Amino acid sequence: MSIGQLLNDLQAAIGTGLTPTPALLGGTEPVTGGDLPAIVLSLSEMVTGYGGVGTQLGGPVTGALQTTQTVDLADPQVGGVTLLSADRTTLLLPVGGLVRADGTTTPPWGAQDITVSVAGAPFAVVMTTPGVGEVQLVPTGRLVFPAPPGLPTTGTVVVSYYVGTWSLQAARYQALLQLEVLAADPAVVDQLSRQLDVALGGSSVAQLLTVSPVAWSPIAPPDGQRASARSRVLTYHIDYERIDPVLPPASGPIVEIDASLTDTSFSPPLSDVVTVTQGSSNE
Repeated sequence: MSIGQLLNDLQAAIGTGLTPTPALLGGTEPVTGGDLPAIVLSLSEMVTGYGGVGTQLGGPVTGALQTTQTVDLADPQVGGVTLLSADRTTLLLPVGGLVRADGTTTPPWGAQDITVSVAGAPFAVVMTTPGVGEVQLVPTGRLVFPAPPGLPTTGTVVVSYYVGTWSLQAARYQALLQLEVLAADPAVVDQLSRQLDVALGGSSVAQLLTVSPVAWSPIAPPDGQRASARSRVLTYHIDYERIDPVLPPASGPIVEIDASLTDTSFSPPLSDVVTVTQGSSNE
């Protein structure tokens, strides 16, 4: 997980409900009056936990994890593997291990288990031969669209469904967080400062384990290089942890491969053909 994700989580949480609404919130300092009020976030003295960033926790997790996958119909590939059949009627799900919302694999799948849209238009998911506006789900991880016409050559297919196996990846940071509040009016600087302090103290950021105040600066004189803004810096020591599900690459699609095996030590040579039938990894 990147430091950018940490900043995104902070921005999403503390940026909600502020009055007045900041014109800038993030890592950019104001230049003109139109950029005010502004809240500038920065991090320093960072230490990572778990022996590094992106550490995998334990073994695979089983159950039902919802995922939304988007396939570009102009280039229907993932990892160099083509997901769409030549006649554009059969689409492999980009991530295998398909299950229902309750974690079972017994048909039928319903609207609560999987949804499909093509170019923004919803398709009804059925378990039998599809008609107009329908798509057949094959429980091994394929979608079959009516032929003709099959899928168009442009647009996207968006599929929301559940997979039964995934792993967990953790990231943990300890750092000094600085929130610089800038506004033309010092009263606005003070107002926003207090709102931010309440937001952090109230654990509005779910991933923050602890938040400890370190410094609260006075409101500085106007800064000519930053739209003559008045400013205050709030400093906190934070302990941040985020645990995210990760769909392993091994759960991706498998395509048909024909391999001819010949043993020349026999006369006549022994030959065989091994075929892996096109489908997904849970076949």
